[in-house]
Formats: sequence, C-alpha cells, structure tokens
Amino acid sequence: LHNFEGGYAGISKTETGAVNFCYLTTYTSFQPFGNIDRFNESVVAKNPILGAFLEKATPLFDAPLSIAQISFEHKKSIENHMLMCGDTAGLIHPLCGNGMAIAIHSAKIASELIHDYFQKSNITREEIEIRYQQKWSDVFRSRLRTGRYLQSLLMQPLLANALLYTVAKSPGILSEIIKRTHGNLIEGI
Repeated sequence: LHNFEGGYAGISKTETGAVNFCYLTTYTSFQPFGNIDRFNESVVAKNPILGAFLEKATPLFDAPLSIAQISFEHKKSIENHMLMCGDTAGLIHPLCGNGMAIAIHSAKIASELIHDYFQKSNITREEIEIRYQQKWSDVFRSRLRTGRYLQSLLMQPLLANALLYTVAKSPGILSEIIKRTHGNLIEGI
C-alpha cells in the first residue's frame, strides 16, 4: 500500500505477470483535476514510489478503468426476504482480502441454510433469515468494520504515514491486521 493526499494505492502483480495499479480517492480530492491523468501527475505522483511507477509503467488498456462514487458503508445481509451474498450484503473493502472469497463464503452460508430449509420441515423462512443474518455477522461484520476503519486512517495523510511506518517496523502488527481483515479458512471446502 502507498498513500497520497486524499487516497491510497496498491500495486500488485497478476497471474499473467502484468502489474495491477489500483487506487481509491475521494471525490473532493479528485474533482479539482477533472481527469485521471492530471490527478495522477498532480497528486498521486507526489508519492515517490507511485511517481516512479507511473513514469515507467506501460498501460495495457487504451484508457484507465474507473468506478465512481462507491460506498463501503454498512448494508443489510437480508433485503425483502432475500439473502444477500458478496457485495450485495456489504461492498467488499479492498483492505479486507479477496472479495471473490467473501462472495463464495457468503454463498456457502446461504446455500447451507437454504438446503436445511428444504430438507428439514421444521425450519421456517424467518428462522433461515435470522440464522443467516447471525452467521453473516459472525463471519464478516468485524472484518468489514476493520477495513472501513483502516480506510479512514489511510485517507488522512498524517495518520496514514504513521500507520504505514509503524506497520513497516512491526511485522506483528501487520500479521494482526491481515488476520482481522482476511478472516479464517472456510470449513468444509
């Protein structure tokens, strides 16, 4: 992770060997620049590591891919009697690990409860909803809350610098952050 004024970025190699550069910023930070290239030059590149990356990188796409105005706020795990899985139950924060794994894990929880509903005549839809909400909360709520908290720190340059410096000097803290944001192994798979 690398921070810059109003946001933070991640640089990671993909399975093809290409490098993925992805960042989050606030609308307020981005708006004065009007486009991604100007924002990168004026803000992102002030971080020396990100500046060096942007200078040397050769884009694979004609234009950057972007998503605007996303929210990582709390969402309901059940909506109109539907069990929500993956992003529909709470947008998977980039700091919380593999979003696909969370989507699969929530689908596993839902499918097991739905299976029980059809196999056991004494379970009501209301009970399934209560069980799903509780299980979803047990497995994901703390993780997503930790991700939201970390993001709020990373969006503040002074706090972000202090956090990143502390983590770099204390591998145990990094291990604890990963443990709190990435969850446990899925049982039964």
